This record gives sequence, structure tokens and C-alpha cells, in this order.
Amino acid sequence: IKYPELVAAQAMEETGWGSIQSAKNNFLGLKASLSEVARGESERKLTTEFRGKGEQVEEADFKTFNNIRAMMMQYKKQWNDDFGQYKGLVNANSIQEAIKMLQTEDYATNPDYDKNVLGIIDRAIREGWF
Repeated sequence: IKYPELVAAQAMEETGWGSIQSAKNNFLGLKASLSEVARGESERKLTTEFRGKGEQVEEADFKTFNNIRAMMMQYKKQWNDDFGQYKGLVNANSIQEAIKMLQTEDYATNPDYDKNVLGIIDRAIREGWF
């Protein structure tokens, strides 16, 4: 993973500083595909999304994982590396550019996602987390 500090900050943002997982072993808010839902590899939960009408609560199917390693491998495959027509974060020249790529590809719909995640990274640096 090109920017591990970004992934750590995303996990903090997606879980409310570790207070809740999106689904079993899912600390990154990774959504399930239709086939994963059909196989029972997901949990349906309420989530807050921003889709042109401001903040909205909606139901979404989040992918369940057997362990954290499996979650990280899915993130690496789907977001870090080139995936289908999506250019992965390996192509980003900075953390800021990587976050913008995630927003462009609908990983996060919150218009303040970049500010929130960068704020977590800044705090981590100030407090010596990494």
C-alpha cells in the first residue's frame, strides 16, 4: 500500500475513532458487491452519504471479512492498485492527490472527507503516532 498513513487515517474516520465497524472486520467502510451480498458476505447498515442533496441517511451493504488482513487485501486490490478502469492510488503523487482520487471514485461522498482525513494525519504527526 503506497500511503499506509492514509489508510490508518481513513480507518479512524470511517469508524469514528474505532468506536464502530462498518461490518465484521471492516474498518474502512468497504461496500459489498451484489454477488457478495448474494453469498451472505455483507451486513446491511445505515450510513450517512452526501449525494447532491446534502447529508442523507441510507441503507448500504458493507462487506464482511474473515480477518483484517482480508480487508486490507481487498482495499489494496480495489483502491490502491489499478482496478478495471479505475487508476489506483499507486498513481498519486501525494496523500492529498490520493484522497481526491478516492472522492472522485465515490469511495467517500462527504465533501469534507479530504479535510477530515488530512486533519487526522496532521494530528497523528503532531502526536508522534507515525
